[in-house]
Amino acid sequence: MLDFLHQTGSFLSMNMYPFLAYMEHPEMGFDYAMGNGKAAPVTDRTSGLRYTSLLDAQLDATYYAMEALGFPGVSLKQTEHGWASGGRRNNGRPLTPLEAEAATKDKAQAYMT
Repeated sequence: MLDFLHQTGSFLSMNMYPFLAYMEHPEMGFDYAMGNGKAAPVTDRTSGLRYTSLLDAQLDATYYAMEALGFPGVSLKQTEHGWASGGRRNNGRPLTPLEAEAATKDKAQAYMT
């Protein structure tokens, strides 16, 4: 796919959801997932770069992967991102306690501002 995008001068579009990564790995910390500047910096072991935002780390990881595959010139467009604000899972099951605590309208609004 990257070869095709490179040949056509197009870009890779990515939807990134720190909320979903946080649900899978809550030990990373809520503030880091929110990217609100309150998290202690996390240092990438490969690059030595320090991050206080999971979204920034996800973006850089995508650029790093494209470069490692030989496509550093392909542009990346973040086409969608966000934070859950409540409701139910796609499969209809109720939210877990962690999801219910994290997925609120106030927290979604805080993420987007």
